[in-house]
Order: sequence, then C-alpha cells, then structure tokens
Amino acid sequence: VCVTLLGLLLLLSVPLLVAAYLTYTRTLYVALFATAVIVAWRVRRRLGMLVLVVGLIGIALAAPAYIQTRADTVGGAAVPRPGEQLIASDAQRINAWLTSIRMAVDAPLTGQGFRSYRQVGAQFGAETAVNAPHNEWLRLFAESGLIVGLAGLGFAVTTFVVLERRRDWLGTAILVSF
Repeated sequence: VCVTLLGLLLLLSVPLLVAAYLTYTRTLYVALFATAVIVAWRVRRRLGMLVLVVGLIGIALAAPAYIQTRADTVGGAAVPRPGEQLIASDAQRINAWLTSIRMAVDAPLTGQGFRSYRQVGAQFGAETAVNAPHNEWLRLFAESGLIVGLAGLGFAVTTFVVLERRRDWLGTAILVSF
C-alpha cells in the first residue's frame, strides 16, 4: 500500500517538477535533495553521507551549466559578464542580503521594524528594484532584531532536535516537512 501511494504521489508531482524546471525554481530541488539526504540518513548513516557528498559534487559540477542555461533563456541583463558566474538577479539578491545585514547591524536589538525593508532599505544600500531581503532569516534579524532572531533560531533548532529523535516513518516525514 505504501509503495503504491508513493508511486501515485510521484506521478502527481511530475507537473510540479516540470514547472520548476521550466521556471528555474531552485527551491524545489533543494527541498528534494534535503529530503533524499534525510531519508537516506535515517535508513543508514553512511548512505546519508554518501547521498550528501555525491549530491554536493553533482551540484558543484552542474551549477555553471545551470547558470548559463538560465542566462541564455532569460537573456539581456541575465547574461553573466565574462569571468563571472552571477547574473543580474543573483547580484541583486546578494545586495539585498547585504542590505539586510547592514540594517541588522544598525539596530541589533530591536531591528528596523516590521516590513521596514521596503521603507528604509535604500538608506542601507538596497536597489529600488528589490523590495524584500529575499531571505526570511535575514529579514527576521534586520526587521525584528537579535532577540526575535535568536528566538526564531532557538525554535528551529529545538524543533529539529525533537523531530530528529523520533525514528519511525511518521517522525521522518514530519522532519522532512519541517
């Protein structure tokens, strides 16, 4: 029954995988990789390590071709300059991350305020085209400060530790979902 259900779920996920491939969405593939590592690790620790190492090597080898394919498809400002691997949207994202870090350093305890990136980001170097930090952890520290950021990290670590201790299939599924 479980194998049949798994097969059905994989079949139903094909449109999602195709859409992620056609839109160059990296998040889905990162989640699938993390799922494979966690499940393999639960089956056998060495298998998990093998999946992790082989996956990271595969990512390192595939990244340049992926970036070039994405740049060829998007075109224009998305084409990397000679000797560079980043396209314009990658550079904007990194700038947004750096802006968030500068915001957090400026008001470390309290942050700049909820959804303040849009209002004060330009003062810290944000480009006008980008109105969000594009990283929720950096947003938490930049907008809410160190106290809330550390509380969030504490919640995440505690949740991971509790879920990691549960070794049955349901515990593994909940851990992967987390």
